[in-house]
Amino acid sequence: MRRNVLTALITAAVIVAVLVLARGSGQSLFGWSFVESAYVDRGTYFRLKVKLAYKDEPQDFDIVVGCNAVQINYKDGSRTSEV
Repeated sequence: MRRNVLTALITAAVIVAVLVLARGSGQSLFGWSFVESAYVDRGTYFRLKVKLAYKDEPQDFDIVVGCNAVQINYKDGSRTSEV
């Protein structure tokens, strides 16, 4: 009888743990995070326009980097930029 109760309790604990981790709240519940820091750039738009010719072919570049860009630095040294 005690063995059945113990087995039922262990099974219930495993099910609860799986449900908590599957919902994503396991990160905040256990303090897990892969993010080291995040930076939000709230500056203005920057624009670079270049017009040139390469082998008699016109090459026009119009590069814009926007405000509110987010840079996320991860603990493994990698990073993501969302512009």
